[in-house]
Amino acid sequence: QDNLPDGLTYVGNPKVAFVSGTAGSACGSATLTSSTLGSSPWVCGDESNIALVTPTFDLSATYVTGGPFADGTDPSFALGDLVNTDDDANLEYVVLEFDVLVSNTMANQAGRSVTNTFTVFIAGTDRGDSTGATVNVVEPVVTVVKSVSPATPPFNSGDTLSYSLVVTNTSSISAYNVSVQDAPFTSFSFDPANITVSTGVLGTLTNNSTASAINIILSEIPAGQVVTIPYTLLLPDTIIVGQTLENTAHISWTSQPTLTSDVRTGADGAGGLNDYVNQDDASITIETPAFSKSVSPATATIGDLVTYTITITSPTATIPDLVITDQLPANLIFSGSTPTYSNWPADPVLTYIAGTNLLTWTVGDASGTGDLVVTASPMTITYTAIVADVAANQDGVNITNDAAMAYTDAQSTTQTLDDDATFAVIEPVLAIAKSATPASAVPGSTVHYTMTVSHTAASTAAAYDLTISDAIPAGMTYVAGT
Repeated sequence: QDNLPDGLTYVGNPKVAFVSGTAGSACGSATLTSSTLGSSPWVCGDESNIALVTPTFDLSATYVTGGPFADGTDPSFALGDLVNTDDDANLEYVVLEFDVLVSNTMANQAGRSVTNTFTVFIAGTDRGDSTGATVNVVEPVVTVVKSVSPATPPFNSGDTLSYSLVVTNTSSISAYNVSVQDAPFTSFSFDPANITVSTGVLGTLTNNSTASAINIILSEIPAGQVVTIPYTLLLPDTIIVGQTLENTAHISWTSQPTLTSDVRTGADGAGGLNDYVNQDDASITIETPAFSKSVSPATATIGDLVTYTITITSPTATIPDLVITDQLPANLIFSGSTPTYSNWPADPVLTYIAGTNLLTWTVGDASGTGDLVVTASPMTITYTAIVADVAANQDGVNITNDAAMAYTDAQSTTQTLDDDATFAVIEPVLAIAKSATPASAVPGSTVHYTMTVSHTAASTAAAYDLTISDAIPAGMTYVAGT
């Protein structure tokens, strides 16, 4: 009787050999026979060649009991009454060979040692157990590493990304029916002819790929072999700023080439009995836009035009629900001149509300928000404003103007970016001095007056349209032309 432990299942194909006589000599007739099997199993030999003996006599199922055979069920082999007429000093043997299956059970995991013994019964009496024969459970292990190049920004619509799936059998035995699946986020280019292997040859490849997914099956990946599967894709113009594009490759495999209920597969996923699965992902993240505002010149006086420039730096991608607002302070007046636009696919729509001094730009039309598909960067808006003649605008006052950009990100969250620009108000400050020559005069004589106008030390701007007036006192007459 074979004492099969849990984890092994008897599957049959029993063969037996009766070994007696002297190896290498003319043994003559059988000297070890059975009452039921006769002399057919007999093989001439002894301890000197026993290791070379391979049983060839098929033992009929009639002589095998203990079934039906499931995991751990012990088979018994009835060999009949054995008659040994070999009386030399050499040893005689009965060699029994049969097949067992390493069962697909949770107990059988890589690294487990399964020890099997047998028991001899003579006339129903237990004559003791054998020493153990140990089987070490091994399993195929396959990994997948997915990578993308380039892996870091910048990323723009129309860019080509190169993906690589590196599938490696890291175990000591072959993996079979290796399924590799990958569903890229957009259309891709894949050619099985570009698949490479590190050693040996590529197993039989079945290509079930479609326009939207890679799906291939490799019949076998031998121990240690590395299979590299490349493909490329173009980033579409539907990518959104700040969007993370995730891409996961999945693999599964089996322990044997022919699928039966006793073969371990990946059907149950990670953590299950049939857990031959693995995965890896490679993701990229589209950059978010940057927003800035500048003003020129850095100083201006009352009535001057100042030029503001709003700049959006962005990858060529979609910026959803874009709105730009610019709240002019009360001491500035929008000039009314049409702004200039650079690198916009179409000029944004400007709405100006004079009562609130608010400028708003939208994409599409003035009725609401729209999605901007960026085709070039940076994009700019340039417009002018007038420094108002109001009491708040005094020499040395800093005028700060803030603008903001709002949009909806890839997670449907509103994002707001803002920046401001500052310039200083400057004004002329003049002084006038007057002198008379001579200092005293008699009636009828001429007195020369001199008036000197100059900037004071506090003056920071040029003065224009200067008017000087002088009231001639009574008793004096202005001399024309002087």
